[in-house]
Amino acid sequence: LWFSAFLSALLNYESKLMSAKAISKKPGSNQRGVPISYTSLPNLLTISRVAAIPIFVGSFFLNSPFSEYVGLVTFVLASITDFFDGYLARAWNQQSAFGRVLDPLADKLLISSALLMLVSCGRISGYSAVAAVIITCREVLVSGLREFLSE
Repeated sequence: LWFSAFLSALLNYESKLMSAKAISKKPGSNQRGVPISYTSLPNLLTISRVAAIPIFVGSFFLNSPFSEYVGLVTFVLASITDFFDGYLARAWNQQSAFGRVLDPLADKLLISSALLMLVSCGRISGYSAVAAVIITCREVLVSGLREFLSE
């Protein structure tokens, strides 16, 4: 439910972003005017990174000898999709406003959830926990500042 509301808000934001910019191409198309689907592979990779966050967080609550490996594999696969979504979007000329908004947001959500879960389970403590909180706050503030300055 939260995921569908999140995607709906992002789609609404993209339509506002595209209408706010006076550009000669159709919304939802690349620089050549070719329509871009929200289900293009680069966008699906970005969406899968957001969808992997609950699996990653859930791995911290499993009482299994393999739960740490589940978290590790989920985080590594999500990190690999971060490279490939941007690379494929540029290589296939499928860059979209949806991807430009969701990609950095997915990165921040993944890193913040990793840091917060490591602090909450005690793997990071003391001064390192303070550094984790500072990193998370910095990520949120930089995102907010970029959003504010882009308007």
